[in-house]
Amino acid sequence: MNLYKKIIFYIRIFQGFSREGAIEWNENRKTYKKLAKYLATPKTYQLYKDYIKLTPLSGKYNKLVCDRLSLRYIFHDCKKYFLSYYFKIVKRNGYSKIISLDNDIGQEVNKKKIFLKLVQEKFLMTMPAIHKKDSVTNFITFTNETIYQNGNPISESQFYQLIDQTSDMHLICGFRELGLIQNEEKNNKLLKLSTIVINENGNDPKVVMSFLYKTRCPNSNQHILSPRFCVASDMDHEGAERTFGFWNSIKAASIQIALKLRELKMIEIQWVVSNSNFKCCNICSYPTLPYDFVQNTVLAQYIKEEKHRQKKSETIRRRVFHLCKEFYIDIASAKGFLGFMLKNWRRDLIKDWIRNRVPIKDKLWAHRNGFLSFRIKQYNLTDENKRDFLSDYDYRKLRPINNELVTWVYDKVSMRYILDKFSAYLPKYYFHLDERYGNQRIIRMPDLSASIDASIDGIVKVLKMTSCLIVKPSEGSHGVGVMKLLYKESLYYINNQEVSEIFLRSMLENLKGSYIVTEYINMHPYLKSIYDKTTYTVRLMVINKYGNKPWIANAYLRIATNKTGVTDNISDGGICAEIDIQTGQMYYPECIINHEIIACSVHPDSGIAIEGIVPNWGKIKAGILEISQYIFPLEYLGFDVVITEDSFTILEINTHQDLHRYPYYDKKIHEYFTSKL
Repeated sequence: MNLYKKIIFYIRIFQGFSREGAIEWNENRKTYKKLAKYLATPKTYQLYKDYIKLTPLSGKYNKLVCDRLSLRYIFHDCKKYFLSYYFKIVKRNGYSKIISLDNDIGQEVNKKKIFLKLVQEKFLMTMPAIHKKDSVTNFITFTNETIYQNGNPISESQFYQLIDQTSDMHLICGFRELGLIQNEEKNNKLLKLSTIVINENGNDPKVVMSFLYKTRCPNSNQHILSPRFCVASDMDHEGAERTFGFWNSIKAASIQIALKLRELKMIEIQWVVSNSNFKCCNICSYPTLPYDFVQNTVLAQYIKEEKHRQKKSETIRRRVFHLCKEFYIDIASAKGFLGFMLKNWRRDLIKDWIRNRVPIKDKLWAHRNGFLSFRIKQYNLTDENKRDFLSDYDYRKLRPINNELVTWVYDKVSMRYILDKFSAYLPKYYFHLDERYGNQRIIRMPDLSASIDASIDGIVKVLKMTSCLIVKPSEGSHGVGVMKLLYKESLYYINNQEVSEIFLRSMLENLKGSYIVTEYINMHPYLKSIYDKTTYTVRLMVINKYGNKPWIANAYLRIATNKTGVTDNISDGGICAEIDIQTGQMYYPECIINHEIIACSVHPDSGIAIEGIVPNWGKIKAGILEISQYIFPLEYLGFDVVITEDSFTILEINTHQDLHRYPYYDKKIHEYFTSKL
């Protein structure tokens, strides 16, 4: 991007566009002007602009449907609506693997199994999990003992070579359910149908538009005019029913899909339709619309209302902040950082100068070598051994170690949907409070009873039924913003402080950002005997370097104290005890005082010795490894697990764990980090 385009880009950001919207508007503004002129409809051009400025329509939760693989996980229990995804190509750390997405999801398979699937299905397709400009889709058929790639005959060896050359993040899927098994079915034509669903409050989705993509448009051979507008024929419901005998089934399926994605206010569901069946091939949280969508009054009015809500929340201060944030992201990217990681590094350097009483000479030496000064004593750093440790600077620069699918576990809402198959190992998720543009939506989550409304009244009702709930930010770390709600003897408490019901309701109504309301998890009695005022967790580091063999690299128990409040953060005064991965035996309990690791064999508040074997350890190991294999695209994970009376519960999954235990990591972990630098 040259200087002129860069300046225009930042102007768009200040005008209220997102990064993606600014790029798209700059690239296609002239096209939109021509379309508006062609339609000769008043304010069409402004409506196009408003729609682009709304991106992302559903904030951070657009990522739920940003790739086809996420759909495979979220809709694992209603696969009947989707194409059959059989395999995923994984290429990382110098190795290439083929991982099954079928019933044995996560298991490695060989190329021969793909060939046998082709022989069985007659029709396969390789397609990108995440759409990119340079991504390639291949149609492979097997007819009369001959393999065809995009209509051209190839040998079996060429087929295997094609699989080898298929890039990372590609899926292999089938079309068998659409009736495309034999070439002689010439009358079975595939059509691409889209349905647009609006779900404003998360609980009442409506299909507001459906359209078929056309092959031509006025003065053009393209059916896609831009990334956001296409040429299509808008269909009323009667017309759709005449075209597809099962239109009502498509409409009902669209509603069911939207109810599984309640966070998304507006989605486009793309269907592949044959004479005999229909399958969803993609879902977009930022729909491509017909260029003449302005004639759909319901959709046009919705966009106007959303833009009005956005405009009400916009201030000069907010625009300046957004501009500075995007500018900082570009600076960080040029230095090889994510934006917030460079900010965190610079913030920590300032704190290091202010708070840590280390000689200036030592601080300069530490910072020059990428360490915060307290690591000198914590790691016993010297000129001779400094290269044996991963520096704070390098570790921050490593993020993200995982690929694009790290968004699966960036926040607790996404994690709940992705791990729906393993919901038995998750807390019960009742509500999601999502505030945007000054308006709060209370969204029903999967574990809320159908008889309870998604409302403040509903939250209070569940609190009275369960006696205790946890309210915490969907995205965050170190326990910031966590609140424990308690109802006991007709009294309400927040973090053990008595409050009135009016105060409780007001607090919930005025939460800013995204919060979840979940059940409170009770620990195993043995752990309660050590300290019972706060639930605390086991941290398990899992590495799955090649996609098919996850292993637990490190584990330790994090024990809460009076200093940590309702969390168990070691940096706030908590205790950590190493866990022997083979036996579950606890040893070397320690705490950190002024960044110095100190032995702590007895709990400072309860006086109970910190020792013994972690309960349910065998079950925990087996369950964590099974889940890690299930989410095989992610290779570096930190599970926070509460040990319950007969099992375990995963509170969150971290993708960038603290480094205070680095001296305790074995050689294999050190080699893993070194290979990533």
